[in-house]
Amino acid sequence: MSFEKLSERLQILQESNAQLKTLIDRLASIEFQPGSIPLDDDEDNVKTELVSEITHTVNEGKVEALELKDRVARFSREKLESNEQEKLELQRGVQRAVQELKEYVYNTKGSFVCDGLLIWILDLK
Repeated sequence: MSFEKLSERLQILQESNAQLKTLIDRLASIEFQPGSIPLDDDEDNVKTELVSEITHTVNEGKVEALELKDRVARFSREKLESNEQEKLELQRGVQRAVQELKEYVYNTKGSFVCDGLLIWILDLK
C-alpha cells in the first residue's frame, strides 16, 4: 500500500476519533429540566442511542487502528525506497490515533457502562 493510501486511512481514523469525541461530549452534556419527566423515557432512549453509536464507533476505530498499524509496519519494512520521514510520520500518526481512542474509552467509563468495551480495547497497543 502506498504512503498516500495509508495517509488517507490514517486521516479517516483521525476523523472517526473526532466524531467519537463529539458523541462522548454530547452524552456527557445531556440534561433534562429538573423535575420534568421525559415522555416515553426519552432521556434513556437518547442516552441508549448515543451509547450504541459510541460503542459502534469505538469498535470500528479499534479494528481500523489494528489493521492500519499492521499495514504501516509492513510498509515500513517493505518500502526500502520510501522516505524515512514518511515512515516515521505514519507510525507516529497511528500511535497518536490509537492513544486518542484509548483515552476516549478510558475517560468515558464513568459516562456509560463500557467495561466490556474497555477490556476489549486494552489489547490495542
